[in-house]
Amino acid sequence: MTIETPDGNSKPLYTIPVIADPNNLTEDGKPTIIADSLKIAAYLDERYPEFGSTTLVPEGTEGLQTVYEDYIFKIFVPPIRGLVIPLFYDNLNNASKP
Repeated sequence: MTIETPDGNSKPLYTIPVIADPNNLTEDGKPTIIADSLKIAAYLDERYPEFGSTTLVPEGTEGLQTVYEDYIFKIFVPPIRGLVIPLFYDNLNNASKP
């Protein structure tokens, strides 16, 4: 997964949460990697429907879930980002640090 930088290049995007599904390999034999809460939930609902009597994202609520997630990341996260990010970084193992 990559993100475009202001100068037009791309760089790896590291985010949490993230899952690696070893039961669904890519063409090069690596586990499928999914980042972002809603994308993970949708992936699990689609890929593993047999594991639940209900879905993680109930049908018809995708739009509401997206609006809620956008609101949280635009309104709630910025004021606490400076407190939370260092806590995550300090707990990463060396291989995970940029």
